Amino acid sequence: MAHPDMDALLDEGLQTAIHFLEKNGEFFPFGVTMAPDGSLAHAQGYTGDECPPSQEVIDLLLRGFKTGAASGDYKSTALISDVRISLDGETKSDAISVTVEHFDDQPVTCFLPYTKSNGTFEFGEIVAERAERRVFDG
Repeated sequence: MAHPDMDALLDEGLQTAIHFLEKNGEFFPFGVTMAPDGSLAHAQGYTGDECPPSQEVIDLLLRGFKTGAASGDYKSTALISDVRISLDGETKSDAISVTVEHFDDQPVTCFLPYTKSNGTFEFGEIVAERAERRVFDG
């Protein structure tokens, strides 16, 4: 990625998601934010449900990111979720998705494909694509 802040959020998001996968076998969507001073914080979306639909959690996190960005609390955000992707147009794979936005750079979504075999996770190569700007207006 072009901006070092975005790399820091990507790394933090991936490491946290990998930890949750290896510990629990799954994870709910979560976020990582960067304040103007460069400090990182984790964000979770609580809907009141024990097992909420992932999209509800994602929407809640995005609303919080937009509010924080508008008030100047965040200069960069990352939204991390567990998704299914097709790398070859046919075969589906589980993947960690990390969408990173920065107030001063183009948003990017990175996918880290993974498989689980005999209780062990194996991770593939990161695939990146441009993302839609959803947090920082402008």
